[in-house]
Amino acid sequence: MADEQTQQALETEPQPPSPTLSEEFGGDFIIYNRPPIKEVCLAFLLLALGALGIIVGSWMTYNKVWGDRSHGISFIILGILLFIPGFHESRIAYFASLGTKTSHSPIFQQSSPPHLCDALYIMNLPIC
Repeated sequence: MADEQTQQALETEPQPPSPTLSEEFGGDFIIYNRPPIKEVCLAFLLLALGALGIIVGSWMTYNKVWGDRSHGISFIILGILLFIPGFHESRIAYFASLGTKTSHSPIFQQSSPPHLCDALYIMNLPIC
């Protein structure tokens, strides 16, 4: 009798989505289907810090801060090293949020926007 009541209580209560084991990689780890908010924030942080490093480094090089241009060039190089991965990852996150298919696995599942070649084909311009 108690088992039936427990079973009925479990069936009526909403259960949170359980993580699934990855069949593709042998099922050794758990995949949570959540948006990667921390990774996207890190990508935009790298992008912003890289752009700031390039701007500040350019200003330091132009004004010869601390007597020479080497400090400014160092800031520019560090800014570029931060900007490139930040731009790459934020670009992937942006296009994934639009639902565009890329070579990377999609981050967000949404409908894909119409492609330019589709619009040109509708207008009887088979350019693509």
